[in-house]
Amino acid sequence: MAGPEQNMPGGGGDVLSQSDIDRLMAEAASAVEKAPPIFRHSGEVFPEETPPRVESHDFSNPLAIDEPVLRVLRQKHDEFVSFVSARLSIFLRMDFTLKVQRIAAAVYKRFSATVANPSHVVLFKMDPLAGVGVLDTSLRLGHTIVDRMLGGKGHSVKIPEHMTEIEMNLLDDTLLVILEEWCRMWGSEHKLNPAIVGRESGGRYLQSSASDTVMLVVVLEGSIGDCTERVQIAIPLPSVEGFLRSIAAARVPDASADGRAKRHGAWRPTYNAIPIRMSAEWDACELTLREVIALKAGHVLRLPREILGDTRMRVADATKFIGEVGVEDGRLAIRIDQILHPEDV
Repeated sequence: MAGPEQNMPGGGGDVLSQSDIDRLMAEAASAVEKAPPIFRHSGEVFPEETPPRVESHDFSNPLAIDEPVLRVLRQKHDEFVSFVSARLSIFLRMDFTLKVQRIAAAVYKRFSATVANPSHVVLFKMDPLAGVGVLDTSLRLGHTIVDRMLGGKGHSVKIPEHMTEIEMNLLDDTLLVILEEWCRMWGSEHKLNPAIVGRESGGRYLQSSASDTVMLVVVLEGSIGDCTERVQIAIPLPSVEGFLRSIAAARVPDASADGRAKRHGAWRPTYNAIPIRMSAEWDACELTLREVIALKAGHVLRLPREILGDTRMRVADATKFIGEVGVEDGRLAIRIDQILHPEDV
């Protein structure tokens, strides 16, 4: 009676050799079904040596601001940071610059998670608007600004873990300048008056809005001396939604039917080789729930012959044609009798 070791690759009682392992791996790899091709928007196939880059997308984060409106907001914030940089440079008697890094919409829970602990956070209102905004400043930038306000060089400042009450009041004077220019940026018919209504030492216990409130978040980069840190301004989107609509109407080109240029699709030769999955289906019969539950392997459902002439062809999970099933040249075939349009489905 042969032992189990005699059936192993390589024979005898030897363990698998490297050549046996390579052969088994090659057989396993060849047995794997080849992945289907991936196409670009133009219809071209991605080459195997340069596969497409896959990026994760968080669908829970709302896209509440259209791209044309975002472009207008970026233009207005570019003007805003230039005015603020000039005012603060005069106020601090030292070069101070702000740059726009990002403008986006985010739910409040996600925004508050980006606020560092510790940091200097002020809560503000823009009367007469409803809602409470958040201005987040890093401690390093805050201490550098305060050092300069107290007559220091604004360079190589030691950073304690916390700010005193006097230091916070001095820093708030600078932040109020930023908020005044930000309110002026909106260009409202009614003057917006910023007011600081509270402070927090970080984002851990920040609760100025409901966790699912959509916020307009503006991320800035502030630089003074050798210090370059992030500054964030966030306000509930419903508070400024009216301004966004008026800004878009004033600056975004007319997108009405008369003003929109007509776009015509063009067929590309690269589309010719794209495989499309097709399937056929019928309205076969009606069964009660009890009858469906009682179905077992081997049961036969008798269908009326007329359904062959009411075959629905589905292309990529959408019903596109109605035809009749038959046999042609010994092969099952479907003759297309009707093309369905979207309003017919």
